[in-house]
Amino acid sequence: MDYGEIVKRDKYNTEAWTTLLNNVNTIEEARPLFERFFKIFPTAARYWKIWIEKEMSAKNLDRVEKIFDQCLFSNLDVDLWRSYINYIKLVKKGASDELQGINTAYEFVLKHVGIDLNATSIWNDHINFLKTELKGIATNEKIAAIRGVYHHAIITPMAGVDQIWREYDSWEHSNDKNLAKGILTSFNQQHQTAKMCSRQRKRLRRSIMSGMLARPPRGNSQVRDRDYLQVIHWSKLIDYEKSNPQRLTPTQLEERVVFTYKQSLQTLRHYPEMWNSYAEYVCERHQIGDAIAIYEKAITAIPDSILMNFFYAEFLESHKKIEEARTVYEKLISLNDDPLIFIQFLRFSRRCEGMAKARKLFIAARKSKKCSYHIYIAAAMLEYFQNDEPKVALKILKLGLPLFIQNSQFVLHYLDFLTHRNDVNNLRAVFERVLKEMDPKNSGPIWERYIEFEQRFGDLKALKEAERRLCTAMEYPEIKKRMCLYKRYGYLGLLPCSQAHYNTLERVLTTRIPDVHIESNSKSNAESSHSASLMAKRYTAASDVNFFRPDSTLMVEYKPGNPFLLPGQPVVTPDGADWPIPELPDPLDRLLRALPPSQITQGIPITADHLCTMISGSTIPEAVEDGKPSALGDFQELFTGEKRKSGVADEAPFRSDLYNQRRKAQKLS
Repeated sequence: MDYGEIVKRDKYNTEAWTTLLNNVNTIEEARPLFERFFKIFPTAARYWKIWIEKEMSAKNLDRVEKIFDQCLFSNLDVDLWRSYINYIKLVKKGASDELQGINTAYEFVLKHVGIDLNATSIWNDHINFLKTELKGIATNEKIAAIRGVYHHAIITPMAGVDQIWREYDSWEHSNDKNLAKGILTSFNQQHQTAKMCSRQRKRLRRSIMSGMLARPPRGNSQVRDRDYLQVIHWSKLIDYEKSNPQRLTPTQLEERVVFTYKQSLQTLRHYPEMWNSYAEYVCERHQIGDAIAIYEKAITAIPDSILMNFFYAEFLESHKKIEEARTVYEKLISLNDDPLIFIQFLRFSRRCEGMAKARKLFIAARKSKKCSYHIYIAAAMLEYFQNDEPKVALKILKLGLPLFIQNSQFVLHYLDFLTHRNDVNNLRAVFERVLKEMDPKNSGPIWERYIEFEQRFGDLKALKEAERRLCTAMEYPEIKKRMCLYKRYGYLGLLPCSQAHYNTLERVLTTRIPDVHIESNSKSNAESSHSASLMAKRYTAASDVNFFRPDSTLMVEYKPGNPFLLPGQPVVTPDGADWPIPELPDPLDRLLRALPPSQITQGIPITADHLCTMISGSTIPEAVEDGKPSALGDFQELFTGEKRKSGVADEAPFRSDLYNQRRKAQKLS
């Protein structure tokens, strides 16, 4: 299979990309593939790390530094940042400032990803580095440096924070037992809070797939639902961080929430709601410039997203940046002339720039190749409700009628507008024109609206004539005509008959009933009558057949994720009664009681249906032992319908009853 061709046709095919990247042998082959891959998946931290390690193995350190410049700050991934520390160790090896450079790298990494739940290993590495490698400084300065790192680590909610606390306890006591007690007491409350928060964060992150490649919503409904669940899980984690369970300062809280938003966007960068939530949060901190930068970054990430552009334009409008908002709409229309964009642009223009510019925009929208009836309806409603110009609105709808006369939705909106104005003359004219020109396949809703119109404004004669025209045009069967009659006498769900009777008509309407044809021209009257009688009998016989169907009232409700029936769980009917257990025939009941319990039998599993089929298709003779017929004769009646002879003992043993024979052998032994 040519995976290269697959990713050319479908650039978001993650399976094909993974196979391609895993099958390259040399860095020269891998490099162009990685460059193509990261143009599509720039936040795939795991693959950035793989590329960096390949370049480091090939001693291409200059390339490694450039790769870090591209990916480090946009991928807040602990493993990737640990690779940066390894790179610094390699670069600084043997240099005069080696230890200072490595220590600075640790501080730099912990500043950016030290609050991650999985950053425990980096904190431990830094502490061990200070204990073992940091030389050339006074003992007090070294202790102060180690203590400072410990103090940050023990109040950071991460996995294994309690283990760091125990190590810190031992370390402080090894230095000064008297001082250790006071220091540990002062940090105990913060540590306990961090420990509690780490457990809660771990629980919330349990369903988050942090290694998922970021791609647009795609695939079948199951895949789409699974991917969107990540939005829900990340949103829950962000809401938890916003609740400030650690009681952080405003600056620390903002740092924590922004860090979580950035991590979520590594896998959800194609979901506009996450970008919008991030920008709104930053804006709440009175940082409008930073929020605009986030929106611009989002537009760059997903330029084809109509929703993302709407979010951005609305944000700019709400902050009185009208020209910038207009630019967003104009740029979006140049890329995509979707009718919805024109409609939102129309509303924006009417709100912010006035009636004249909105009308000019409508004229431009009419010239678009994708101009649909939605634009005409939106423009007419703007004129009617916001501009208070019903005459202009009527003109717009009249312009659209010749173009969309076959579209029942446009016609219905047009009729609603005229009904709202109580314009009876125009209503009647539109009905007559549309019902004359519209394809009967599309005219069903229009006919129903016409009947309502005649009920409201016409007399009885006009109403009956409208119903007659409806039944003729739509070729309604007799049952449908009756339903129309019931509807005429009904009102807002009220019916002149019971709902059950009306439902019966609906079911009969959808059931195909065979017609009985009687041919009389080519046959004599006697032959015709005989043929018709035979066909009628066949139809009557077919309709009299009783088909057994399950009683739906006895069904147990299925709940996904739970066992359908637990062992030993009683089945209860909806009325609270126990499930009715059918009585077994006596022969079958005796057979089941004679069989050994299933718990003590082992061997080849037997299919019950297959066994019953074999028994029912076999002739079962009466076995004779000691001159007495076997109890097997009891079951001959069950399977063959033949009654056993009277006077046969019920307790006669089976000749081939291996179970009883083994029991006897055990007793004798």
